[in-house]
Amino acid sequence: MDESAGEPDKNSRSEPQTVPQDGIVPARKSPGPLEIVAHVARRTFTTLDRKSAGAPSQVTLWTVEYITIHFAEKVSLAALARGAQLSKYHFLRKFHQEAGMTPGAYLKRYRIVQAMDYLTGTRHTVKKIGRMVGYRDPAAFSRAFTQVAGTQPYLYRVTRRAEAAQEQPPAGPPRTDFSRPEAPEAQQNQRSTGT
Repeated sequence: MDESAGEPDKNSRSEPQTVPQDGIVPARKSPGPLEIVAHVARRTFTTLDRKSAGAPSQVTLWTVEYITIHFAEKVSLAALARGAQLSKYHFLRKFHQEAGMTPGAYLKRYRIVQAMDYLTGTRHTVKKIGRMVGYRDPAAFSRAFTQVAGTQPYLYRVTRRAEAAQEQPPAGPPRTDFSRPEAPEAQQNQRSTGT
């Protein structure tokens, strides 16, 4: 938080809620991982309070930073509201107004995006990855992953690895000389003559 944390936040006062003008409507079906990242970033850093010229409030910035650092730990609404120095009600309303989702929904999506990176970039088990991103129960992790990503964690890993294998170019230039390699005596003669 900044040094003016002791002063009341002007943005935390009761303000009329406005309808989003940016045309972003949450998808009804489960979006893919890129859509999730784009949606979270777009909504988190786009405020509906036009007086602030599009800059997110300190409350939203602090919350996003806190979740980024502590996503693997237990994060409660009460702890976030205390850290933002607001009541739970005002904190929840403020964050939802600016980010377009609740802090809990943002935390869930952030955890799942991190899990997607771990699933494609490591060989850890799905259970271990669930623990790494803050889910102690593998069933809860699988359920949350399926809700956000639209597929189960294991199937996501298999699909992404198959896509990556198809995208990789061949290891080297195609071989054009299919004749037999030189006999060992010819190689020895070349070494002794220096050619």
